Amino acid sequence: MNIIELRDIKRENEHIHYRKRYSAVLVYTTDGKTEHLANIVFVFEYNALGSKKLIIQFKDPINYPLLPAKKKLEEYLWNLFDKGELE
Repeated sequence: MNIIELRDIKRENEHIHYRKRYSAVLVYTTDGKTEHLANIVFVFEYNALGSKKLIIQFKDPINYPLLPAKKKLEEYLWNLFDKGELE
């Protein structure tokens, strides 16, 4: 699975100050040629000690094994978060 981009990233209103919830459309390829789309929701959550947790939910079925897809997407999202592109 190769992640091409996230489209239509929208931050959803979350009334809990230690959670940042987003929705987006994931664009990815499995064979290097055909693009696939999947709606996703992801949440960055902080605990009282300052550690961060990422929760990912696929709203559409994907054409790839779930655990490796979540791992690749998690790396991609942490990279965006660390660069400050998700505010």
